[in-house]
Amino acid sequence: MSFCTKCGKNLDGTNGICPDCEESTGYGFYGPCKETVTPKKYNLFTAYAEMFNRYSEFDGRSSRSEFWYAYLMDFIIYAIFGIIYIVMFGVAFGLESEGFGIAGIIIVVLMFIYALATMIPRIALHIRRLHDTGKSGWFYMLALIPDVGTIIILVLCALETQAGENKYGKDSRYN
Repeated sequence: MSFCTKCGKNLDGTNGICPDCEESTGYGFYGPCKETVTPKKYNLFTAYAEMFNRYSEFDGRSSRSEFWYAYLMDFIIYAIFGIIYIVMFGVAFGLESEGFGIAGIIIVVLMFIYALATMIPRIALHIRRLHDTGKSGWFYMLALIPDVGTIIILVLCALETQAGENKYGKDSRYN
């Protein structure tokens, strides 16, 4: 598969000229030109690793799949912490014992350390995702509004990627 680097349209079955923007970026006489690119593929682990690899990049763009896979992995890790905490305290089984107190505190401290370690990479990922939809990273400040702000940010992050290049960089699906 080949895609136009200007608008992102699939160029398969064309003569190498994009039918939308008429950019000549597909297959030419000598085969694929250097401008032809394929979309990045993310899974749960590659997106999570990418979040940490680009932890200090507040400029640029991140695709929807990169954002949501990293978000899902983060949720799974917090869920594992929560399950361990519940099992340690025996809340799920109606057991109450003072012996679980130290273990519970350790789990809470580990969860806090994890939250601190992932805070900057998560903020950077959110800002890059907002850039990908054509929004300023300052929209992330809406998250400071209790309850409603988080929902607004998630809705903005779910928006379609802005095709082609915008003022924040090239199309994130084809970088």
